[in-house]
Amino acid sequence: MRPRNPLPRPFRVFSGPGIPLAPTGSPRPPRGRSHRTRKMDTMRLNPLFQPFLHLNGPRLESPFGADDGGGFCAISSVERDENGLHVRAVLPGVAPERLEIEVEGRWLTLRGTRAPDASEEDATPTFTRRLQMPFAIDGEASTAHLEHGVLTLSLPRPAADAPRRIAVTQGAAQIADKAS
Repeated sequence: MRPRNPLPRPFRVFSGPGIPLAPTGSPRPPRGRSHRTRKMDTMRLNPLFQPFLHLNGPRLESPFGADDGGGFCAISSVERDENGLHVRAVLPGVAPERLEIEVEGRWLTLRGTRAPDASEEDATPTFTRRLQMPFAIDGEASTAHLEHGVLTLSLPRPAADAPRRIAVTQGAAQIADKAS
């Protein structure tokens, strides 16, 4: 008679020729992919995480921020008024000629390079930030101003997308007009 295994069924250990000594039913990590990569895939696919994925741009893709040169672009404020949006970003050491700003529909992209320091032997530090706005931006009427390392953007809403008021009439007045 065979002795009974005291472990629960999923954790029985089998060994023999050609059979690895491992618990059956235990979860094994997929080959070639780290836990962090699987977690990021889950965050990208889950619609609850979508509003937050753009906050750090490429920094979510790389755990150490290597893709964007260390992340020296900080969006300090986004304010909304009846005309559009006003965005402020802190860009230390970035000259206006080293800065690119693109508007495409609802997306604002900031790209730039900081002037290299004498202590930096590697490549020139660069950054890219891509922000999704709540509405389409009028790129032709947008303005940008860089002073003392602070970028101020004025992003107006296109006239076609501006909210409009709709007059409300009372139901009895319409019936009286149709009857006469």
